[in-house]
Amino acid sequence: MANPRPKHKFKKGVVTNPNGRPPDPPELKEIKKLTKGELAILFNKVLHSKPDELNNFNGTVLEKWLASIVFHGIKSGDFSRLHPFIDRLLGKVPDKIEVSEVESMSDEDLLQAAEEALLNMREKLKK
Repeated sequence: MANPRPKHKFKKGVVTNPNGRPPDPPELKEIKKLTKGELAILFNKVLHSKPDELNNFNGTVLEKWLASIVFHGIKSGDFSRLHPFIDRLLGKVPDKIEVSEVESMSDEDLLQAAEEALLNMREKLKK
């Protein structure tokens, strides 16, 4: 059966997006300019408000926007919209995989270790 996909998606020397990435909206540019300290002050102001104050928060547009995210997160129980702010304040938790003694293991030992790790992960997911 012939492969329906071309071998290479892009041709060498051909620019497929000559204008580059579209510019960020001005509001987003202003948020990106905030220092870690300024963002921490903003977070403290919003997060130390009472829940009923968050829906009618008085402050800058950015403060109102953050208050709205927090308010809707409390209502729905979903704080995924806050992750970029938290990552910016606290630093993103690194995804770390430690590999040890792999170089000295035989292929059979590596395969057995991988199978055991897979079984352990499946057991953890069942719990």
